[in-house]
Amino acid sequence: MNYTFTTAAITGTNILSLADAKNHLRVDVSDDDALITAMIDSAVEYCENYCSKIFDQRSVTYYLKSTSSFIFPLGDLQSVTSVSLRGTLAGDYIAATADVNYFVLSGTPGVIKLKDLGTTNADDLQPMKIIAVHGNTSSKVSKSVIAAVRFMVGHFYENRQAVIAGSIATSIPIGVDSLLNPVRYIQIEK
Repeated sequence: MNYTFTTAAITGTNILSLADAKNHLRVDVSDDDALITAMIDSAVEYCENYCSKIFDQRSVTYYLKSTSSFIFPLGDLQSVTSVSLRGTLAGDYIAATADVNYFVLSGTPGVIKLKDLGTTNADDLQPMKIIAVHGNTSSKVSKSVIAAVRFMVGHFYENRQAVIAGSIATSIPIGVDSLLNPVRYIQIEK
């Protein structure tokens, strides 16, 4: 892989509200609110990892090992906030200029075309930093994704331990995977 990335923290309740999750779980008390909120965040993270997409709009910082054009791997690209280049090993990043040093094509997949970036240190493993915004507003998140998050929260809430003793568990044939497969993004490497 020619890049690493970090994302802003997941706020799963932007996709599935605590009230909606509690209604789905048939929970009327507030004793488990913090637990259910953590389960919502975990369910959204699972669904995002499975689909290779960010559903709710948030910032992602990419560190690239090369200064060639780049296809963004996390689905819907809304915008690129900044592109920076490091001229010296472990030095400060210096901002590049849009429309002069790079061009962005938003969408799925988003692409950044780079040109005239100057030189970087050949030993630097992260000579380029790109800050981008992925995802959509929560109102544009697919209903099948919301249903999959509900399923996952229900599963987490009912099965709070890693092991269930004395029972035979089977997955629901038309479950989470079936809901997420239509929105799944699979990038094929060349």
